[in-house]
Amino acid sequence: MTLALALATCGGGGKGDTPTVPAVPTPLIGRDDDLDVARARLDSHRLVTLVGPAGIGKTRLAVEVAAREASSVAHGVRFVDLAPVTDGDKSFATLARAC
Repeated sequence: MTLALALATCGGGGKGDTPTVPAVPTPLIGRDDDLDVARARLDSHRLVTLVGPAGIGKTRLAVEVAAREASSVAHGVRFVDLAPVTDGDKSFATLARAC
């Protein structure tokens, strides 16, 4: 399964307004186009998934987008790591619990 993570903007009544975004460990280099696309998609959709083969930087890109968007989204941005989810049917429940 190549789906590794998702970014979700959450409505009110969830886990509060505190974003659950991992710390940004290093500057993001050379991903400006990907960053712009991901941020634009998050502006028009509550859920954005990043897919691709292992090791291409999906998680790093998602963390950067989440960190940059957290202050501009009314109820916060949640980083949801779906890597541990081995049953695709449980993805939605995992996302719902994050908000």
